[in-house]
Amino acid sequence: MALGTLTGRVPVWLLDLDGVVNAASRTFPTHAWPKQTWQGIEAEDEEGITWPIKAARPVIDFIKEVHGAGRAEIRWHSTWQGYAVHVGRQLGLPDFGVQEAPEYKDSDAEHWWKAPGARRVLAEEGRDLLWTDDDADEWLGRQERTELASLGHRLLIVCPDSRTGLCKKHLKRITQFLGDPVAEGR
Repeated sequence: MALGTLTGRVPVWLLDLDGVVNAASRTFPTHAWPKQTWQGIEAEDEEGITWPIKAARPVIDFIKEVHGAGRAEIRWHSTWQGYAVHVGRQLGLPDFGVQEAPEYKDSDAEHWWKAPGARRVLAEEGRDLLWTDDDADEWLGRQERTELASLGHRLLIVCPDSRTGLCKKHLKRITQFLGDPVAEGR
């Protein structure tokens, strides 16, 4: 069954930047993707600090395909906040929205500011959720994962290694969750 069939709406994909799209590594992690597929850019944050960004073209192409085919509504959910749009643009991605996260300014060491945004997608919007974040395993405990999963909508949390970002195995899991448009004859 195609995703969105039950609700009539496609899932939301909360997309982190660093450690997911951007491999937080000193060099291109060629064990994850071949060297020729990596691109490096410099991106400026809200404070004017320039950061190196390393992104694998297969990941960028996959994200663009998901967006272009309407398989998910992609939203940035990153400490880059609105600046993620600019970084994404530099990488050749469409301008995605940014997940509402008023908790970002009020974050503390005990509560992850990103979790309430995910909860809003599931509970208030009533949408299925794909969430890719390299910090999910560290910040989301069993109880919080159970609570999110109990909100009555499908949930997939993908937590890549921050040094590689999304890899082939992650893209395969995401494809399974969103449905394969080729296999479904779309």
